[in-house]
Amino acid sequence: MKLYDLKRILQISMHEWQRVFVTGSGRLTLLTFFAAWVLIFHYPIRTAVDLIANSSDAAVIRSVLGDLGFKQLLQWPVAELSVFWFAAMVLLPFTCVLLSSDQFASDRQRGTIKFYLLRARRSEFILGRFFGYASFFTLLLSVLVIITLIYSNWRDPRLLEQGLNQGLNTFFFLVIWMMSFIALTNFLNVIMPTGKKVLLILMLMYLVLPFFDYVFLSQWQIHLQSSLLLPGLGIFATIGEQGPELGNLVKPLLQSVVYLGLSLLLFRVRSLS
Repeated sequence: MKLYDLKRILQISMHEWQRVFVTGSGRLTLLTFFAAWVLIFHYPIRTAVDLIANSSDAAVIRSVLGDLGFKQLLQWPVAELSVFWFAAMVLLPFTCVLLSSDQFASDRQRGTIKFYLLRARRSEFILGRFFGYASFFTLLLSVLVIITLIYSNWRDPRLLEQGLNQGLNTFFFLVIWMMSFIALTNFLNVIMPTGKKVLLILMLMYLVLPFFDYVFLSQWQIHLQSSLLLPGLGIFATIGEQGPELGNLVKPLLQSVVYLGLSLLLFRVRSLS
């Protein structure tokens, strides 16, 4: 007997695509996301070279980026991808969390989750919801990276080969990094009754855990390693001189596997009411 039915997982994944476009909160989040990226593409990315290297404010920008620990971005071969990376670090986590915060918590509260489980196993339902959001954001990221590469190639066709290599690395890194956020919200959906409470718990985790880490380290020299529980922390340490360092993907990969595994385990034994 097969452990999972891939067809049922795919059907559940496709249903998540519909939920993103049908629900009011999903459409509003997407509209805000695309509006922000239109502005980013219109000025910062389109004028990336002037912004980083040639403008009168370039010295100030380089100094600020260096002070913040982003000095490596200035050395990336394709300036447009440098600006894209920085913007993605700010916008993608918020979009991921807002869209995937209610993967199925409200369905369980309303009782509609029992209808879904008439046609699929609990494990298939969990995986379907996760891969639905993961595939959606993968497509979204691919479009954004392609548009960025078009801008860079338009400016200088000689950057095509470097841009493709750097663009593929950036795309691959962001996809893996983004999945850790989706896996965390998937796990919180198992233990929280609504999407709003998932968002509340997420905010508390990112506020409280680093604070406890700081207190324990400063008072008793004990490092709680809270960053292991929170996707995204320490992401800027992964900036390489030629693009994102793919060797730093171990942490987000482990976070995704652990949170998804916990979701599968807890959802099997948890009551649906």
